[in-house]
Amino acid sequence: MNLLKILFSLCLLSFNAAVQASPSFKPFSAQYDVLHDGERVAVTTLTLTRGDEDVWLYSSKSEAVGWVSFLFDGKITEQSIFNWDNGMRILSYRYDRSGKEKHIKLKFDWQKMKVTNDINGDPWEMDLSPGTLDKLSINLALAERLSSGQTSISLPVADGGRLKTYDFNKVREERVDTPMGKIKAIKISRNKRGRTGRQTWLWLAPELNNIIIKIEKHDDDDGLLSMMITSLKQK
Repeated sequence: MNLLKILFSLCLLSFNAAVQASPSFKPFSAQYDVLHDGERVAVTTLTLTRGDEDVWLYSSKSEAVGWVSFLFDGKITEQSIFNWDNGMRILSYRYDRSGKEKHIKLKFDWQKMKVTNDINGDPWEMDLSPGTLDKLSINLALAERLSSGQTSISLPVADGGRLKTYDFNKVREERVDTPMGKIKAIKISRNKRGRTGRQTWLWLAPELNNIIIKIEKHDDDDGLLSMMITSLKQK
């Protein structure tokens, strides 16, 4: 089991949609258990806050727990800063991993339509397309698209120094058993282009502003990775 890979995979998780005048999401803090084949191996906290001039901060923090913490002495944090200009406009993104060090910074310049990638101090630029996201903000973008009634969603994402497209489709509505009780949710599947042996599903709760309450990722090599909400505070 590669815990770094597990945490990285679960932290991922086109603006061809109709433009909304204001965001539908609200500030919140949610905690999740991360499980590998049903065994709790880490905890993740997702937090969304709103600052001055309609600037938003979305962050993720993951840390190993239990016996795994003796093997993996590190943490993973992600941070996305964006504002709202008839849609999400990402300003910057960063990823920091302690232990086995890795640091990534992305700076978005919408006037020049460029994004600067900096991985462990080695920067380079790439072109942007309208509505490009970072990997963390995908969660919020999915919530927005579902709120506008979309069932097939394509998101342009700056990922690994390249512009990629993440495709999602609504599967059905379900009631999910969680430590918070049964929650009505929309099940979403991610369609990976040209990839076999991997499947990813996400559950978002309409009654909770489409916050992600569960993620499952099945990989032929890594088994079943999942993330389940355990607590939520909304402001």
